[in-house]
Amino acid sequence: MLEGRQYAVVQNDEVVFVGTQAACEKFRKGRSSFTVVSVDTGTLVGDKINEDAEKDVRAFGGFSKPSKMPGSSIGYPAKKACPLGKKLCDVPGSVCSQCYAQKGLYPFPVVRAAQDRRYHKLKSAMRTGAGEERWINGISTRIQAMHIPWFRWHDSGDLQNMQHLMMIFEVANRTPKMRHWIPTKELVLVRKFLENDGRIPDNVNIRISAPMIGQRITPEGLTASSVSDPQGKDNGKVVADPGFQCPATYEHDRPKKTKGRCMDCRACWERSVPNVDYELH
Repeated sequence: MLEGRQYAVVQNDEVVFVGTQAACEKFRKGRSSFTVVSVDTGTLVGDKINEDAEKDVRAFGGFSKPSKMPGSSIGYPAKKACPLGKKLCDVPGSVCSQCYAQKGLYPFPVVRAAQDRRYHKLKSAMRTGAGEERWINGISTRIQAMHIPWFRWHDSGDLQNMQHLMMIFEVANRTPKMRHWIPTKELVLVRKFLENDGRIPDNVNIRISAPMIGQRITPEGLTASSVSDPQGKDNGKVVADPGFQCPATYEHDRPKKTKGRCMDCRACWERSVPNVDYELH
């Protein structure tokens, strides 16, 4: 069995708490509408996890479950797993200087341990062809087992190199019914792939993240995202032509149970949405 496994308390398909199994069971006590789920395997606590599922999870280290998302993700340590981001985090006015993956539930020890475990599994997988195949097969199998057609890559961390990108594309090819969203600041890497006649799978949307707060970019052949700061939490800069504004970050008058959540919005996954602007949070 995996040590340091991450658990979540779920209500109406939304995550309301993340922690150890004991902490989640304590949080759920007396609340019949809440369910405890293993984030790593996507199975309900109490369900028998077969040996094949356990083997799949060991290959890549398990999933993360950001409370905002309709489905799962896979997160790595912020900064350490961000080739460009770890440089930008020291640049005033950059999005990375206000990194959300350093706030909220992310600093929890159980979350950090899970991120480190996944990052180690990725690095190990990239050393051999057999390792790559185990990683790809493990993620593909577990994504399909969760029966949620929306997957967001890297709620924390980013693309590591071309090999990593190719591994993700192979996961997408093996999960044709899934919609994959890859947010990234690694525009140079993606451009290199496209310049070599690379083809992005039809079920994948790569959304390039603008590096600076208040900046909008228009990468040819790709979608983008931006961050605005209308409340002056950093430099107060806003995107002049933001395009689609993320309801989860902009709609502050929502009820508590829907505030900060995607709900039925899937704009980030859609190639038809050129830019998604997030309010700094």
